[in-house]
Amino acid sequence: MALAAAHAAFRVRSSEGLRYKVTVSLPLGYDRPEEAGLRYPVVLALDAEPYLFPLLATAARTNHFFKRSSWYPSSLIPLIDSKYRTSKGDRALVGKSFGGSAVLHAMLDQECSPLFSHYLLGSPSISWDDRAFFRLEEESHKSRRPLSAAVYYAVGGREPSQPGSARDFERVLCSRGYPDLSITVDVVEGEDHGSLSYPFVCRGLNWLAASLARSRA
Repeated sequence: MALAAAHAAFRVRSSEGLRYKVTVSLPLGYDRPEEAGLRYPVVLALDAEPYLFPLLATAARTNHFFKRSSWYPSSLIPLIDSKYRTSKGDRALVGKSFGGSAVLHAMLDQECSPLFSHYLLGSPSISWDDRAFFRLEEESHKSRRPLSAAVYYAVGGREPSQPGSARDFERVLCSRGYPDLSITVDVVEGEDHGSLSYPFVCRGLNWLAASLARSRA
């Protein structure tokens, strides 16, 4: 769906005093009177990546996400939901590289994970710090609620160790037996970490559109 120009750009201060820039783009026709009853999925893209979908809220400064992930449920999501006609059951969190690591962190976070129905990860640093995310999953899976989401995980076929790590993490999550978790690992042949960006956006948003359509069928 084609988007209009950015509807708004503003800054939000978290309870810890950090300031975040948020840019929101809306679909063409959002303000038409005949569309007033429609509600839209929300896609939150980290670090201002140019992801285009019905309702886009981009939150920058991913480097603060890991310690300040409570900002999403306490500040950003209530603000977006209060300002726009959102479909609260259709939220996606999207990020690539370090942004993808922040998405993965949110997925494993007790407070954040229930907020999103879809997670899109592009080549996250899952093997960072001797596979720290595997340790985080192991440490948190007994205390957090079962994951209930659809996950798209893309890596480049030419990225060292990434395809194997993605499959390993998929196996770990599948071993938990979560009934409402689905995982799609997409190894994009011929792409490295840098060149994966556009295939990740195109494939990921096509996957997201199909997943949302199935959930509404």
